[in-house]
Amino acid sequence: MRYALYCNTQYQVFAAECFLLNHCDRDADTCDIYIDIDNAEGMEACAQKLEKQHLFSRVYKVRRIMNAEKGCRLYVHKVQSYLNPRKIFGKSVVQSGLKGTDAYDYVMISHLGPLARWFVFSFPEAQVCFFEDGLGSYLNDTQEMFVTRKDRFFEKLTKRGPGTIRPVCFYLFCPEFYNGRYDAIKRKITVVDETQKENAEELEEIFPRTGSTVYSDYKYIYLDQPVATLNKALTGCQEQISQEMDSLLNRKLGEKVLVRPHPRQKKKDYQRMRADRAGESWEISCTPGLRDDCVLIGRYSTAQFTPKLLYNKEPYLIFTHRLFPEDGKGVSYADAGETIERLKKLYVSENRIFCPENFQELEELLDSME
Repeated sequence: MRYALYCNTQYQVFAAECFLLNHCDRDADTCDIYIDIDNAEGMEACAQKLEKQHLFSRVYKVRRIMNAEKGCRLYVHKVQSYLNPRKIFGKSVVQSGLKGTDAYDYVMISHLGPLARWFVFSFPEAQVCFFEDGLGSYLNDTQEMFVTRKDRFFEKLTKRGPGTIRPVCFYLFCPEFYNGRYDAIKRKITVVDETQKENAEELEEIFPRTGSTVYSDYKYIYLDQPVATLNKALTGCQEQISQEMDSLLNRKLGEKVLVRPHPRQKKKDYQRMRADRAGESWEISCTPGLRDDCVLIGRYSTAQFTPKLLYNKEPYLIFTHRLFPEDGKGVSYADAGETIERLKKLYVSENRIFCPENFQELEELLDSME
């Protein structure tokens, strides 16, 4: 079989490597990877590592050429992308475009963003597969989140658009947690773990697990998150609650807590608590090192779901979202509660997951864990 995977995040590259190592016959199959090096910092370095590794048959670097266009030229490029996606995608590939002989049995994507769509339509004979890109893949059809009204218009005009992409399978690390529109075609990606020594060593060439040693030293992990709301009064209220949370954890646990600040968070003083500012991937580098008695404290963080979904780990989880007022724009209490209940059903021990209603309940909960 001939496979091609399009990736624009390191998480997607991680999933692509797990797919290759556990689901492809490296003697008989070919597997190419296309990396969007403009999407995020570190993606070009990741592509360079993959080139040196020689695990994938070929590594293509892709640039967002439209980002450099303005005015009429940008408009022309957009129209061309709908009418002749292979031409535009070929221009986006750094290594002198696409070869005429490039043909695949399967092309694999995680979403329906513009570059991903051009990639799919560049190989019209190939069947399409989706593969996961974190928690969002389980909660809703995130493949549609990049689709605009203009896309729908050109889809009707050209018969080539997001609505015409029909996957034959959807690869997920934890398919039993998914119950969306692609439920009938879901498949499992097996995570490479330490029991597969050779595969694990190859994966660590790209994603070293140096962060695991730090997290194995701590029972309590605080997953801090920034306040994100346009309502000034609500922002002030949420910031005050965040400060109260910091004070409580310092008073009750202090140096027993390792804080993982959010990447978009302003730097702040956590006092007695230690802050991990290394910035290594939570899913790839840190989660494998979590202790069995680990307690993950967070408002409602995707990082609290990762241990179970990827590694079948069952840390204690304390979701603190009910301590904060709803802002009407983020995840509602009802939606969060529904997702947490689904996670509980996956846990062997449901009594490891908690949602305190107030600070008194949280403090009593922490006391019971000491």
